[in-house]
Amino acid sequence: MIQEKNQTATIAPKDGAEKKTKRFPKTVQEKIDFAAALKAEGNTFYKSKRFKKARACYAKMLLYITGLPDSKSPLAQYDSREKSSSEQENSAAKLLLAAHNNLAQCSLKLNKASDAKSYCEKVLRVDPSNTKAHCRMADALLRLGDLDGAKDHIDKVLEAEKDSKAAKSLRKKHREKMSEYKKKMKSKFKKGFFS
Repeated sequence: MIQEKNQTATIAPKDGAEKKTKRFPKTVQEKIDFAAALKAEGNTFYKSKRFKKARACYAKMLLYITGLPDSKSPLAQYDSREKSSSEQENSAAKLLLAAHNNLAQCSLKLNKASDAKSYCEKVLRVDPSNTKAHCRMADALLRLGDLDGAKDHIDKVLEAEKDSKAAKSLRKKHREKMSEYKKKMKSKFKKGFFS
């Protein structure tokens, strides 16, 4: 489990047992380190197919890295908090992308395609060439029935990585769904014209 540092909060148990003290990271580096530890813990849960627990870890990561001081912000000069180094900002940005990407994957595993789509949009806003996010977005869109949107994302992945097994698998699913859709539309038109 994760060791938290600095600021403490006392948690009173319901059954009258011994009180627990929890520590929270305070400095920018401690928050980044804590988020990285949460990512590792989430990855462990994910590998053992405990997707809800993994998702909880990745969501908690966001609490620690969202809102860290950013020197690129137009309001940075007014920020009285501890300043972060460019290395810390890069680490936080990578962790933020990883958290959203991992949340998208967990959402897909938990059959929450619209959540996955939302997380992928956040990744792609920051990194439009992120192939993992494009793959996950394509999967989410296929599940939501947006076949054209899914095809666009599959094409982007295959353009960047021609041998991507995930994208090839998604392309196969897309073709199957497209075939089903065409059959369904053909059947509808036959009923409409010949009934």
